[in-house]
Amino acid sequence: MYIRIVMKFCLDPFTRSVVGTGLGICTAALGSMTENQLVKTIGVGIAIGGAITLEEIIRLKGAKIVRNSFGGNLYTLHETDGVKKLAPGIVPNYRVDGITLQGLNGVFKAHDGVYFEILANGMIQPNSILGNIVNSVGAGFKSKAWAEEQAKKGDPRWLELYNAGLKGI
Repeated sequence: MYIRIVMKFCLDPFTRSVVGTGLGICTAALGSMTENQLVKTIGVGIAIGGAITLEEIIRLKGAKIVRNSFGGNLYTLHETDGVKKLAPGIVPNYRVDGITLQGLNGVFKAHDGVYFEILANGMIQPNSILGNIVNSVGAGFKSKAWAEEQAKKGDPRWLELYNAGLKGI
């Protein structure tokens, strides 16, 4: 039941973890101050549940696209299947390492665990403040030079993604 409610609102695991852990700690502290063992126990349980949601990042690599309002084709970098074309308005049932669209002249590297929305104008944005902060560390928009560097390091998928944005698949 908890997972279905969370998925309906599309909260990324970072937000669920911070909110759940914070709420649990506050509830446990309230239980301690009022000497109410039941409230304290519930608070500890909520805090543990919040912290456990970070397991999703470890178990499920890649980012998740939760909304796609873009009217054109997107190209995604699937963890194992390489570059895939995503039709307009379609939300993939898989997680992505990166995203590009025709004319972007770059690729968008997605951080594991972040949930994204693709806006009608083609902007790619995390759907939470915490997701935006997490994605700003080592991820975000990357240039052709970065994609070429990744290819030289042995990961040609990023250059393939970049080229898909230029020419299409």
